[in-house]
Amino acid sequence: MNYFKNTNNEIFAYDDEQLAQVAEYNNQPSTSDTPEARVFPQVIVDLSQSISNLTPITEAELAELQKPIPEQQLEIDKQSLKSEREQYLSELTHVFKDGSIVQVRPKDLPNFQIATAIGQPEEWVMADDSVRLLTVEEMTEAMNSGIVQAKDIWNDYTTKLKTL
Repeated sequence: MNYFKNTNNEIFAYDDEQLAQVAEYNNQPSTSDTPEARVFPQVIVDLSQSISNLTPITEAELAELQKPIPEQQLEIDKQSLKSEREQYLSELTHVFKDGSIVQVRPKDLPNFQIATAIGQPEEWVMADDSVRLLTVEEMTEAMNSGIVQAKDIWNDYTTKLKTL
């Protein structure tokens, strides 16, 4: 692909075949400007005129022109941090003393709150999809662990946002 830019830094790309046709058109003897003298599709004639107003650019110049402007980069960086935060929040777990693991994601918090409010042991689906009876104390421990972990993730997120 061959890249060109205009005075507004708009980028245009043409393949080798298109440029070869333009070169062939431009190399024809111009004995007459009548359509019969040059038998080329109008698109090639138009392309020739367009390319004559463009400046060829290198791959490096193309990469530079395609870089996001600072405002766009800021939005890209914010979205990247947000995605990272959401990924971490979706992976929160708590490991009990016996080694069993329970998910403690923010979306699990209401389930823990309801279960602890009932005040009785509950059968709980663990991170590995096994079922285990959790005591009220274990549910409270897991819920508090999830809250602390989520708070740490949010604090890290806000710290990183401030650096943008």
